[in-house]
Amino acid sequence: MKYGNNKIESVRRRAALAKVESVDAQRPKPGTREAAALSNIYDFYSQAGKHRFELLASRVVMSHVNSFGGTYSEGWVTRGSGDGGVDFVGKVRLGSGFASVDVVVLGQAKCEALDKPTNGNALARTVARLKRGWIGAYVTTSYFSKQSQLEVIEDSYPLIKISGKTLAEETLKLVEQGGYSSVLGYLEALEVEYPESIQNRRPDEILDA
Repeated sequence: MKYGNNKIESVRRRAALAKVESVDAQRPKPGTREAAALSNIYDFYSQAGKHRFELLASRVVMSHVNSFGGTYSEGWVTRGSGDGGVDFVGKVRLGSGFASVDVVVLGQAKCEALDKPTNGNALARTVARLKRGWIGAYVTTSYFSKQSQLEVIEDSYPLIKISGKTLAEETLKLVEQGGYSSVLGYLEALEVEYPESIQNRRPDEILDA
């Protein structure tokens, strides 16, 4: 009452803050297997080409969704340039048989510096491409800033957010499930698959697959 309406914003309660992940929670602890895996991933694609990170990102989203009871089917990755904010396409199936529905998943993959938050503009482009009923998936080697998380939460965007820690954890799962001896061995195997995974198609065509 002393300072009037100008003071309201500074004391406003923001329930969305309870859902915000700290930077430390999004990054693996130093010296762990996850930290080593994340470093290997970043170094590998910094040399091989950061656009090639798309296939790993697609596999990680599939692994993460399916690990928690979802039914995710991988589609394809887009070409390295001119993708308009979409790096890979997949779909999630809800229900089964006649009583099922498929939902398009648009993915963005960002191999970027581990110690800086992900690019907010790239996050906005991904969200902007979502049509009604579609889901977004954003995979980064770094982390999401407090502000970018608040925007996604408060605007109720249907976006799967995969930070560096989750990326490393899911990659290690894929390495073990595939019987590879190391993270680098798995990434090299993905390089063989990468050219065949590229397609130039409309995202909604995944519903016919």
